[in-house]
Parts: sequence; structure tokens; C-alpha cells
Amino acid sequence: MAPHDTNTPKEVRRHAVPLIGMALAVLFAVGLVFWWLGDALGGNGDVPNAPDSPAAESPPASVPAE
Repeated sequence: MAPHDTNTPKEVRRHAVPLIGMALAVLFAVGLVFWWLGDALGGNGDVPNAPDSPAAESPPASVPAE
């Protein structure tokens, strides 16, 4: 059984827009995953639930007067 006659240039034109759309969707999803991982791993230097400074937790030390 012989394959039917295909018009490859016409098929390329017909599929170009959906393929470009799918490629853009994949690129957006990959970028979103990288952003999410960077945010979840603390890529901006912030540590969640960390105190502002160690000195804020303890009372100040008293200095004897001379």
C-alpha cells in the first residue's frame, strides 16, 4: 500500500503557529519552575523564619560604671 500524496510545505505552514505556541508555553513553564525553585531555595538571601539579628533575642549586657 503506497502512502498518500502529502504536501509537506503546506503542512509546515499549517503547523507552524501551533508549534511556536507550544514552544513558548514550554519556555514559560521552564522559566516558572526555575523562578519557583529559586524562590523556594532562598536565592535572594532571605532565610524564612529567621530572627532579624542575634542581639535582638538576648538582653543587652550591662556595662559597669567606672
